[in-house]
Amino acid sequence: EEAAQILHQAIELYWEMGDHDRVARLYTRIAQLLWYDSNEKALETCREGLRRLEGVPEGPGLARLLAEAGRTVFFSASSSKEEVISLCQWAIAIADRIGDLQAKAEASITIALAVQESDTGKCLQILQEVIAFTEAKQLWEQATRAYLDYGEIISADLPVLEMKQKYIIRALQIASRFGDL
Repeated sequence: EEAAQILHQAIELYWEMGDHDRVARLYTRIAQLLWYDSNEKALETCREGLRRLEGVPEGPGLARLLAEAGRTVFFSASSSKEEVISLCQWAIAIADRIGDLQAKAEASITIALAVQESDTGKCLQILQEVIAFTEAKQLWEQATRAYLDYGEIISADLPVLEMKQKYIIRALQIASRFGDL
């Protein structure tokens, strides 16, 4: 909570300076901090940021805020698959235009999770694509998340523990190699 308050003060400073990209990144960071304590507070922070940034030029910060908003909606009590996909597709569209692969990966992973219940095959295909491009571009945080999600999903559909272990072990290798563990 204290860190979030300090970041809110920074938002005001960057807003006054006209640095909308930094404002969006700070809203994203606050939401990530709050997510572990209260996903609902994280979601409200994302929505506050999106309202405030309505009409600002597209940038990496906005793409990441949209991706984080999609993730928080997915994990919220009032989860709406349509809202999750809409926010994440918007994030991907911006990310594609500006070349932000991190935002694209995060939003794609969340879309995969959102479609899992209705189309496990599509979910796994999206995660395989994310795994391929995040490893190729050395986006280790996103690669780790994609591997973990892939391992969890295949273990639900396939009774093959070795398959699950393969993906989770790879996620752990990446995380430990790059200090995320």
